[in-house]
Amino acid sequence: MKKNYFLLFLVVPFLNYSQPGSESAIMSINATIPYQGYGESTAHVGTGEYKIFYDNVDGVLDKPIFFVDGFDPNDSRDIPSMYSLLDFGNPVENLADLVRDEGYDIVVLNFPTYISSTDGSTTINGGADFIQRNAFILVELINTINGMKTGTEKDVVIGPSMGGLISRYALRYMEQNFMDHETRLFLSFDSPHLGANVPIGMQYLFNYMVNGAGITDLQPVVDGLLNSAAAKQMLVDHYLAHLQNGSTYLQDSGLTTPAGAPNFRDAFQTELDAMGFPQTTRNIAISNGSGIGTGTGTPGMELINHTFNVSISAISTILRFTPAANNSTTVTGVNITVFGFPAGSFSGTAQSTANSDGIDSAPGGQFDLYSFDDGSNALITEFVNNLNSQYFCFIPTLSALATPDADWY
Repeated sequence: MKKNYFLLFLVVPFLNYSQPGSESAIMSINATIPYQGYGESTAHVGTGEYKIFYDNVDGVLDKPIFFVDGFDPNDSRDIPSMYSLLDFGNPVENLADLVRDEGYDIVVLNFPTYISSTDGSTTINGGADFIQRNAFILVELINTINGMKTGTEKDVVIGPSMGGLISRYALRYMEQNFMDHETRLFLSFDSPHLGANVPIGMQYLFNYMVNGAGITDLQPVVDGLLNSAAAKQMLVDHYLAHLQNGSTYLQDSGLTTPAGAPNFRDAFQTELDAMGFPQTTRNIAISNGSGIGTGTGTPGMELINHTFNVSISAISTILRFTPAANNSTTVTGVNITVFGFPAGSFSGTAQSTANSDGIDSAPGGQFDLYSFDDGSNALITEFVNNLNSQYFCFIPTLSALATPDADWY
């Protein structure tokens, strides 16, 4: 027995040592703090998955850099894909590989789709779940890695897109609840600290196609991009705020100025603002958008004007960006005919505030509309092929830099 204890004493110090350049398996991690979001009947414990990419110098876990995934409905971006996002240049290099050469360890956190361990039955779309619940997963991971690491080196936490909000919330929560995150640097990369944008005209169109015209091919777009908890927390203008009472798609003509999803958007932003940023870290915010006011297209521009032929139907569609300040325009126009006879129509109107031109064309990190098309849906392919602009403003520059201003420009 004494011999076994002696062997254990020898082995334990080396449990967190690996060969230089080695990688751990992908491991699951459960938060210990449950979260109950709006509309949920019970609090659920979040589940994430992570992988450690050890440094290329000594293989000792002693200088962790956390890389936290962002908005990813249906978990289409796995951990290897996240690592590949750090590729750059020609010939291709990888930023993670370079910092591993400097002795840093990379810890990648992904938010998969999973069955809640709380009730064993609820499916949670981790990549688009409540930001708070994902933040509590990161809290658990930071505590876990800090318990494993050797030495006293402080951590670095990097969060692209929604990952920046998750990281910000987690770090500040730990400070407010007397948990030492042992982090020296927090870097948010094009994160929507003041909200994100998907053109309201597109929201109206996709929602009408599903809930008005019954075209179920677009259901995943509506469910993930628009109706997920995270989308409703982040989008500064959301179609749900403009609907007539009792309707799933008709707009209330009196609700045309920007407004977030009821019970989600304002509640989340108020909580985030009250928490503020981490206080014991150096905080850096980076924007993908223009710093000199260069926009994405022009206010009120026509995004698409095309007729889609679907079986026996023809769907004539016009989409526009939100208009110039204090102006109103029809951002969505749809007319459906069957065998040439009228079978349905829809229109949506948007009015910009007096303080700013429409957010769709504001300076900011851009969403690539071509990314919708993976070749699996002919209707989406046709939509993409007829766009007048490949991009719209997704994360306004001012939002990414957490700089409040009524004028997005």
